[in-house]
Amino acid sequence: MKICRLIFCVLLLTGCASKKKSVQTVETVSIEAAKTELQHTDVIRMIDTTRTESGRVTVTEVDFFSPVDVVGTAFTIAHSVTPAIKSIRKTIIETQTQTRGESIEITSELITTNENVALDSEIVTKTDVTPAPDPKRWRYIFYILLIIVGVVLYLKRGKIWKWAKTVFR
Repeated sequence: MKICRLIFCVLLLTGCASKKKSVQTVETVSIEAAKTELQHTDVIRMIDTTRTESGRVTVTEVDFFSPVDVVGTAFTIAHSVTPAIKSIRKTIIETQTQTRGESIEITSELITTNENVALDSEIVTKTDVTPAPDPKRWRYIFYILLIIVGVVLYLKRGKIWKWAKTVFR
């Protein structure tokens, strides 16, 4: 009998409980990026320093006969008359000099760039969800009360029959 009462109380207390559902979501995002940039530059400069020199020299030699002196005149003939040309010699000297030269300049450049990015984020979302109450709960409560009345009547049936006999007589 005590066991029936205990089971009945347990059913009564657990049957009408409301249920809550709790949902927790954890999102973890981890991003890592590495970027390496390598730049290699070679510059070669070639400068031609060739020099060319050229020259031309003309030498003209003129030989004259000796002038004739006339004595006794008021002036000398040498001053007024051009002496006669004995010979003309012309010499041309040409020079051409070339100095070859080359200037080379080599520049080498190496640039390395490293870039690291790390991003960690964590998003925690907690949601409590309460379901809507059952629309038929009043019907269930009525059925439970009806069962309780039936059990009470069954347990007290002897006393109730005696009372009913006395009332209806």
